[in-house]
Amino acid sequence: MKIKRVFMPEKNVIVVVLVAIRKDNKILLLKRSKEPLKGYWALIGGKLKEEESISDAAIRETKEETGLNSKFIGIKSVLHERLYDEEKKCKYGFVFFLTVVEPTTFELQESHEGELKWIDLESIDSEKIILSDNWMIKKLLKEKTKVYEIAMEEEKGILSKMKVDGRWI
Repeated sequence: MKIKRVFMPEKNVIVVVLVAIRKDNKILLLKRSKEPLKGYWALIGGKLKEEESISDAAIRETKEETGLNSKFIGIKSVLHERLYDEEKKCKYGFVFFLTVVEPTTFELQESHEGELKWIDLESIDSEKIILSDNWMIKKLLKEKTKVYEIAMEEEKGILSKMKVDGRWI
């Protein structure tokens, strides 16, 4: 009996930087214009590029999706999230870096990503927000977390330097 091997394309986790932008008692959210979760309000965010630091990605995504210039404040949490369909099959897997930036400009410019809106934190439950984003906004933005960013360099195939949180050690 001959065994036929079937190889399925591997689906990898998507690494995303989420950005909380607050002003007064409001948070800036984006109404997603594409899948996944089209039509839901969500935190600003996007994929982390290989060559970027988390802070650089947060500032870039803020500018691309809102038009705002910003200053990186910090990382609040790291999360692993999966989205399942009705048949309990995993459709998407994400690793999120939940970050906070402080806007240095305030004139919004909507992008192709979706509509932007400052939502009052007191009435956030009256909006159609992604469940996990709502939970992160209410719970995780109040907490402190330490996450280290490490960059290493090699010379001629040998590790020679290491930088932790932007400082060579």
